[in-house]
Amino acid sequence: MNILDSMVQNAFKKSDDGNDLFYPSGVLGKGRIIPNEKEKKKIKDFLKGYYILNFILILGVVITKAYLVFILLAIISYIIY
Repeated sequence: MNILDSMVQNAFKKSDDGNDLFYPSGVLGKGRIIPNEKEKKKIKDFLKGYYILNFILILGVVITKAYLVFILLAIISYIIY
């Protein structure tokens, strides 16, 4: 099990009567009963795509910010010297 699977698995719990529950807002929010395995797989696939997309977007922001800081420092050093 990789880190992505464990992140997705944390959104699911088993109820006392054996039903699968999905907590979209974490365990502090309301749980939703998942009617069958097909829906559970659909939700898991969506969450995996969501987490991958968020990672790519955050990585893009970090790289862009680092690049802009580098450009800003180059401009400042050019003005000073």
